[in-house]
Amino acid sequence: MVVLIVLLAVAAALLFFVIGLYNRLVALKHRVATAWSNIDVLLKQRHDELPKLVETCRQYMKFERETLERVIAARGAVQSAREAGDLAALGTICPDWTRPASPRPRSRIAASSTTRRSTSTTRPSSSSRAISSRRRSASSSHSCCSSTPRRSRTST
Repeated sequence: MVVLIVLLAVAAALLFFVIGLYNRLVALKHRVATAWSNIDVLLKQRHDELPKLVETCRQYMKFERETLERVIAARGAVQSAREAGDLAALGTICPDWTRPASPRPRSRIAASSTTRRSTSTTRPSSSSRAISSRRRSASSSHSCCSSTPRRSRTST
């Protein structure tokens, strides 16, 4: 009778060990899937920011070109006024010189990088929550993904 009780206790301990091991493996599988998903989200964000960077560079190039053209025109006008000896015309060469030709381009990437910078100084748990919420918002925009949120890891 004692041997039977000992065998049942060993079998129960072995069963609990196997159940615990299975739960740890399932939790590890979910953590790995979450980590890969976070990497996918970060790569998608990086890919989405490239066109914004190109557009900002184009706007800034336009701004710099207009500014350079205005400087060249002003220098030419000053040179021609000096050669003509008409120093009174120097003040009327570029009356709108005080205002810029076009507003300086505002970078859309700068706003997103300050957001990223502020979340990178927080605790890891809140940054992983931020990535997780971005992952959910990114996956809800795809028609191939379901609109139901993923469950967090659970133990059975």
